[in-house]
Amino acid sequence: MQKLAFLFPGQGSQYVGMGKKLFKEFKVAQKTFEEASDILGFSMQELCFNGNSDILNQTENTQPAILTVSIAALRVYMEELGINPSYCAGHSLGEISALTCAKAIDFSSALKLVKQRGRFMQEAANIGSGAMAAISGIGSNIIEDECIKHSVGRNIVVISNYNSEDQIVISGDSDAVHSVVEEMKNRSGVRATLLKVSAPFHTPIMKPAAEKFKEELQKCDFNNPIYPVISNVDCCPYRSKDEIAEKLVKQILMPVRWHGCIGYLMSKNVNNVLEIGPKTVLINLIKRGRYNIRTFPFESKEHVEKVKMDSNLQNASKYIPNVITKCMAMAVSIKNNNWDDEAYQNGVIKPYRKIKQLYEEIEKKEMFPDLIQMRESLEMLRLILETKKVCINEQEEIFREIFEETEIIDLFPEFQMDKYIG
Repeated sequence: MQKLAFLFPGQGSQYVGMGKKLFKEFKVAQKTFEEASDILGFSMQELCFNGNSDILNQTENTQPAILTVSIAALRVYMEELGINPSYCAGHSLGEISALTCAKAIDFSSALKLVKQRGRFMQEAANIGSGAMAAISGIGSNIIEDECIKHSVGRNIVVISNYNSEDQIVISGDSDAVHSVVEEMKNRSGVRATLLKVSAPFHTPIMKPAAEKFKEELQKCDFNNPIYPVISNVDCCPYRSKDEIAEKLVKQILMPVRWHGCIGYLMSKNVNNVLEIGPKTVLINLIKRGRYNIRTFPFESKEHVEKVKMDSNLQNASKYIPNVITKCMAMAVSIKNNNWDDEAYQNGVIKPYRKIKQLYEEIEKKEMFPDLIQMRESLEMLRLILETKKVCINEQEEIFREIFEETEIIDLFPEFQMDKYIG
């Protein structure tokens, strides 16, 4: 079985000229850039295609620019191919692109959020002198110990990115980061490289940014994701829209557990990924990790044609295609043992019609069921089974089959079988 995931890059993937090929070749990309320009009040085309790299690299410009390029590429993909992903994930900023892809955040709100997110992070970075460095060739536990040792007083350094088995990024006050880098360079086989950034991203130093961003998030209306989006914070899918603000605030302060996110996708047998956005930073991390995953960039017409020609991707299975249809099938196929007409009307006919209505809604919109729709269909099936007087053991088997075949158990970590069997 072929499974597909979308990956969205974060800060560091930007470059002058990004998105230009898509803009020239696809009208939907042009409209996306024009939409972004109208929303933010400046020319996104000028910033991305012809701008000065120093201006583009300013965090408050970088973040909306990368989001725009990523969503432009996504819209091209959906227009040209339209194969839905099983999962979405994004690295840091890219997680907001992933949530936008999953329709949990609308594009306009996402642009405004990342503009403010970038500004707040930039302001927090200016409070003190920060630095970041990439380290490879040594275990994360040793790096963690060194960070603790070199964090003195208010000068802190922590791991900010668990990118792969072989790449860890540290972040914090400049002096502390430099001290760890020098310590690492003295170890055989270890590579430690300072990154060209001056902001200590994903550290407690970002607390002022996180607090301000929390206020912005509280102004937004979120939706339940139509695809599972893996969080950088805990490497698990968002369960509902209620988690979005909390996790996005935490993400600014906590390390990006990217290695764990890829591990989650591997555990779900994802064997194809598209990096949707500028460059191939995330693809390169996968290749370095020697994961058994086929990778595809998606940033130009050539990439579009390559994906179109790949027969495996064309056969990629949709995520949870049968949650609601499975409930419908079970509802009608299970033998009835209750001959009370009124009870049957209220406990079988009406809930079945509700499941069918949910099915018609997702079919009409050509979208996957969200968590609320899934839960509602399960509750309706539970009522039907109870009304039909299906024995407890058989109910257990029915729900176990649904959860295993549709792979939704991870989206309901609070699930207890007895909740669904009365």
